Amino acid sequence: MVRILSEGCQTDVPPPIRCHASAIHPALARPWDLKLLVGRVRELMQLVLMPVASFQGSPVELSYWVSHNLPLQPSTRQLLLAASGPADRLRLLLSLLERLDQLRCSMCNALLATTGDVLAMTAEGIGGTFVNSHGYVHDMVTFKRVRGLHYYGSPETEHSWFPGYAWTIAHCDSCGQHLGWRFTATQQGLTPKTFWGLRRPVLVCSSRSDSDRGQRGWGEHMEGDEVQGPFVIRLRQLPRVARTEGH
Repeated sequence: MVRILSEGCQTDVPPPIRCHASAIHPALARPWDLKLLVGRVRELMQLVLMPVASFQGSPVELSYWVSHNLPLQPSTRQLLLAASGPADRLRLLLSLLERLDQLRCSMCNALLATTGDVLAMTAEGIGGTFVNSHGYVHDMVTFKRVRGLHYYGSPETEHSWFPGYAWTIAHCDSCGQHLGWRFTATQQGLTPKTFWGLRRPVLVCSSRSDSDRGQRGWGEHMEGDEVQGPFVIRLRQLPRVARTEGH
């Protein structure tokens, strides 16, 4: 049996409210301001390494797209689908995305970096797609700090994706998975002198509150300072929201 859920109110905040031409203060309407909600969701999706810049669609379509692409527990996905409208769904997604601040190895779950360690080094922002000399395509995210890596071989400048930088292959110190590369400046005046490019497919996101159990402590040194597999967001992590009866 298929149950079609109502999408509720899909209209944005009326212009008189935005322009202070109403008895309702604009701040009171922010929880239903689709433009603000969409902008914040897009920003946080970039931080958890899921590119949305190329997505074109309405707030309703975006709310479903993000709900589909985040690795969620079925009960959590059902709660999102049953939200009374796009604003409610986007607010629920924001409550999830704002908790995700750790990036881990997809094979062993070792902590590698945080979302605050990302670094924009390309025209696309914090990441980009690169092809090596053998024709392999790598979707990569750049970081100013990392931890838990070891390196194979000597720095090489040939075929470097970043002119003036030498690359060194980087593996996970815990499981040995190939994570990406360390880039070190070989020319004067380049900033930063060192950064890291990690492959997007080998990174998974988690929240600080739900991780680090049995992992190394946060106080350990991270290079750059001069739940195995993809995370699963659980229903208990979501705030309580009012939902339409019957949903």
